[in-house]
Amino acid sequence: MTADIEAATKALQDAVQTADQARDTARDAATDLLTQTAPLSNEAKVASAKDALQKLLDDSTSTTAAIENATAALRDALQADGADRNAANTAGTSLVDLVKGAPAYTDKAVQDAVQKLQDVMAAAAKDSATDLTADIEAATKALQDTFTAANSDIEAARDAANALLGKTAPISHEPAVATAIADLEKILQDASSSAETIEAATKALQDAMTPAQTARDTANTAGQKLLDATKNTTAAKDKGVQDAMSRLQAVMTAAAKDSATNLTADIEAAMKALQAAVNTADGGRQAAVDAANDLLTKTAPVSHEADVAKAIKQLQAVVNDPTASETDIETATAALQTALDAANKARTTADTAGTQAIKTAQASDQSADPAVQAAIKHLQDVMAAAATDSANDLTADIEAAMKALQAAVQQSASERATAAAAANDLLGKTAPVSHEPAVADAISKLQAVLDDPKSTAKDIQAATAALQTALDAANAARANANKAGHDAVTTAQNTAVAGDPAVQAALAHLQAIMDAAGKDSANDLTADILAAVKALEAAIVAAEGKPVPTETSTVPTPVATPVTSSGETAPVAPQSGGVLPYVAPNNTIVPTNVPVQRSGVLPYTGYTDDWRLTALGIFLFSASLLFVAAKRRKREEEDK
Repeated sequence: MTADIEAATKALQDAVQTADQARDTARDAATDLLTQTAPLSNEAKVASAKDALQKLLDDSTSTTAAIENATAALRDALQADGADRNAANTAGTSLVDLVKGAPAYTDKAVQDAVQKLQDVMAAAAKDSATDLTADIEAATKALQDTFTAANSDIEAARDAANALLGKTAPISHEPAVATAIADLEKILQDASSSAETIEAATKALQDAMTPAQTARDTANTAGQKLLDATKNTTAAKDKGVQDAMSRLQAVMTAAAKDSATNLTADIEAAMKALQAAVNTADGGRQAAVDAANDLLTKTAPVSHEADVAKAIKQLQAVVNDPTASETDIETATAALQTALDAANKARTTADTAGTQAIKTAQASDQSADPAVQAAIKHLQDVMAAAATDSANDLTADIEAAMKALQAAVQQSASERATAAAAANDLLGKTAPVSHEPAVADAISKLQAVLDDPKSTAKDIQAATAALQTALDAANAARANANKAGHDAVTTAQNTAVAGDPAVQAALAHLQAIMDAAGKDSANDLTADILAAVKALEAAIVAAEGKPVPTETSTVPTPVATPVTSSGETAPVAPQSGGVLPYVAPNNTIVPTNVPVQRSGVLPYTGYTDDWRLTALGIFLFSASLLFVAAKRRKREEEDK
């Protein structure tokens, strides 16, 4: 029994070992196959089979049979997708070889399609995930479609070229046309010629035919006209003229049949020969024509003047008319000469006057005005252009430009006079701030501009505006200073030290400065008023630090005579109590927005109509204050 068990156990172990070996073998085979799927790894069947096999390999419980079956499925997928790939590659390669050997391969679109197919096939061979068998097949189809279209284009281009080649008569042998025909035929004979090349050559032929046909039509028309005209002249009886007429008619007839030796140039040559024969027969007619043509070359610079242009046109018509007689030509030539003489005389007169107008303008006081300068340049340009025989710059244009220059000078002078009048008006209104630094500087600059005869209206206007700006600022500053002075006086008169001699002197000084400044004093300015205000304030502060003087005498306290900044005296009569009245300077400017004062004294309004009442009020009020102060001081001394 024991031996049977052992035998069974061994048999089981051997079976397990055998199974393990079989599974390992299957796994190794599967793993090896997975590394050999390129370049078909990303094809649908192969990719699906790979995924299924890889999942079994990743599962340790997968059976040998399952692995072997999945391995076989991957092998089958590789075989099937490989067959498809090979077929696609074979078809693509065959098509590329076919296309490269065909005329259509010169087509850019075909070349691009070939390159695209080759790129897809190369990428697919490297196991690209985005370039598969289906992509090769699609690129192959795209190449086939492009190739087919290119072949159709070539056939169409050849048909169009052959159709045009059948329409070249009667100008086939004209040099440019013959060359284009030869080039196109050579291209058509080349089986590898592309549609683009054929089309370009066809267009070149058409481009050569169009002007050649136009030239032929023109020559035929002129030739027939010359024949008809010559028939009606006396020169037609001349043997040489008759031979030339026959020659011209023969050349035109042969050229109409697409003759290789009778071209447009031959028609033109036959026409010249006929004209020469006629001229010879006419004798002196040629001399008249030569004289006319010579004069036609000497019409500048007045070719476009109305009468001259008309005479030129008439003479050219006569010269070009084969039936015109020598007398006709000479008459038309004389008419042109008459028109030229008159036009040249008028032009010389206009140029002389224009040159003088320019000199006059440049020497005038208005020469710096931009408008005058522009008018000068315009006249110079018109004269220069007219001298080159310009069709748009004639004698009348010179005269118009000259008048425009004269008008510009007059306008400039008028504008300057207006600006100067405004400036002088403002100069008469600068008081009482004429001597303020900014104003004085602006006055000086404006006067300098006015004194400069070359200054323009704009120069004067700019300097006037600068003065106005300076005046506005100076007047505003003066008004503020006057108000400050008024306020300082009011404050001083309401203090207990109003009678102090120093305060009185400061008051008188401030009054004198303001009065002088109001009269536009050169030495009493806004800054002096402000300085006098500060001096008054300082005097009040100094006086308030002293004992108030007692009333010891009824004699008025001597008051220092006020002196202005210029050193001039301004006598002021002392009043009872020793307080000077505040008298507003006649020209003092006071802001209109100053609030009404309630200090007990009459407010300073800046107007002179009631200055006596104002002075009387200030005097009575000041006397009352001094009287009350004196009584109080006396009572205090008695109490002590």
